[in-house]
Amino acid sequence: MVFQANAQEEGQIWVGGTVGFSSTKEKDFLDVKVNRFTFSPEIGYAFSENWGAGLKLGINSFKIKGGDEIKLTGFTIEPFARYTFLKWKAVSVFMDGGVFTRPTN
Repeated sequence: MVFQANAQEEGQIWVGGTVGFSSTKEKDFLDVKVNRFTFSPEIGYAFSENWGAGLKLGINSFKIKGGDEIKLTGFTIEPFARYTFLKWKAVSVFMDGGVFTRPTN
């Protein structure tokens, strides 16, 4: 699920982000079940009609069940620049480029 407010005009702030959950089960290999949860809100500022910058903060949680149970939780900080190259009514197409920090335990 992705949510975002469409306020990307010069001088405006936008908010958005992602929320996700997935669960997979692998019986053929090691009989392992993996659950993953992600929550990553973002905030940004539009410098012009096409350019903006923002910050995304995230938390990721993994739970692996097999013979043993493994739980991992990681935090991310992702500053980014955004270029919007196509706008049509309430739809925008954009590219993000940024720095990603690898989640740690």
